[in-house]
This record gives sequence, structure tokens and C-alpha cells, in this order.
Amino acid sequence: MEVDIKRGQDADITQAEPLLENIEPGVFLAAVQLASIIILLN
Repeated sequence: MEVDIKRGQDADITQAEPLLENIEPGVFLAAVQLASIIILLN
């Protein structure tokens, strides 16, 4: 699944719910931090 978030736009996290059941918390937090950095740099 790919989530395309642009500056000033919220993500629809309901699409990610099935994935959240199978992901390790540390990996998820790292991905969120990376996504935040990418958004800030764009």
C-alpha cells in the first residue's frame, strides 16, 4: 500500500489498519519519522 501525503494534507490511516496488526512498533515509528522528514524537506 502506498500513501501519498502532501504538505497540509492528512493521511487516511484507516487504509493502513490491516498493516498495523502485522508490523513491529519500532519499525512503524521509524517509518513515520522518515516520512515526516521527507515531508519537511519537500
